[in-house]
Amino acid sequence: MGSAGATRVDTAGLRAMAREYDTASAIIDAAVRNQLGSLRFGAALSGRAYAAHGGELATALAELSTAMRLWSRAAAEIAVALQNSAIRYGAAADRSADQIAAHG
Repeated sequence: MGSAGATRVDTAGLRAMAREYDTASAIIDAAVRNQLGSLRFGAALSGRAYAAHGGELATALAELSTAMRLWSRAAAEIAVALQNSAIRYGAAADRSADQIAAHG
């Protein structure tokens, strides 16, 4: 591990986490697009006796779709942040190694 107090960042682990968040984002996005996006509800489809419920269901599904799109976007942004962190930590480690090699 190195000297006491040294910190090591697992850049491969960060990249793996970034891939997992990317995968989660894609799964959520596909679910919204392929599952929720194809559902059609509303007062007209519910029949007279259930018109209010059909409208409420349509509103709830729209809210759910919006929330899931936000979740997908957040997961994608986390993936980018993790990937960028791995790149920065790797570059910093390389610079440190170069400085140590240069100054013996």
